[in-house]
Amino acid sequence: MKTGQKWGLIFSVIIGLLLILTSLSYMRVNQLALDIDGIANDRYPKIVLAHTIRDELGEITRNMRSILLTTDALALKKEYASIEESNRIIGKSLETLNQTVNSARGRELLHATVNAREEFLIMTSSFLSLVREDKKELAQELLLNQLWPVQRDLTDDVNKLFKFQSGRMTAMAEETARQVASTRLLITIMILALTICTVSALLAYFSSRNFKHPFEDAAMLTPDAADDDLKHMPTPEVHYDHGEKTATGMLVYLDEYKKKKAAQTGQQTQENRFSAAGAKTDE
Repeated sequence: MKTGQKWGLIFSVIIGLLLILTSLSYMRVNQLALDIDGIANDRYPKIVLAHTIRDELGEITRNMRSILLTTDALALKKEYASIEESNRIIGKSLETLNQTVNSARGRELLHATVNAREEFLIMTSSFLSLVREDKKELAQELLLNQLWPVQRDLTDDVNKLFKFQSGRMTAMAEETARQVASTRLLITIMILALTICTVSALLAYFSSRNFKHPFEDAAMLTPDAADDDLKHMPTPEVHYDHGEKTATGMLVYLDEYKKKKAAQTGQQTQENRFSAAGAKTDE
């Protein structure tokens, strides 16, 4: 294989590797975009919704205690409205989760939460009815013995859903971090490969410039050598590399020819001077 073909093969391999690395980097960047979108628009909103449900359950519990302790009609009205608003927020959050949760485990936890909330709503309705009938002792008994245990079960189900969604987001975040690290490595390799390719191209360019000068000299000497008798010149010492001739022998041959030609020219000039001097002496 000739030198030019070798260089062409090397650069073709480098370019092919660069194309592969570029494709891999593009795929990794796309995956990173998907992961970031999943964290921002799927995992995190679900965690917020579960956290909201838990907070509103705590708010309902506080409202119920306040209802048992206060006798002010305006204050009672505010507590009733707060309970109604919290139930509305919880219902809306569960509806959103029902539309977005797709995993089997997530659906199972969500189903348990919805069932527990239905029982909680029944108990809450009974509690409020007793309070409106001014049966606070019975309402207190219902709250302590039945409603709070149901509320604790509902909170436990919500906490399980919260932890499950948090774990999924953490796993996706860790995977995103690994994707970032691998993408950074690929980009670093691409930069190194481009640097090596550029340096190799520059070295090949300057080497070719230096290597062509002997051939230019050979081209200038060839017409003169064709007119002379080369029978007494040394035979070119041609080297072989995998069956192909190299330029080493020809360059040595032409260099020796150039030196001999210069010596013959000097000798001829000196002889001409001696001949001219002898002719002048004879006169």
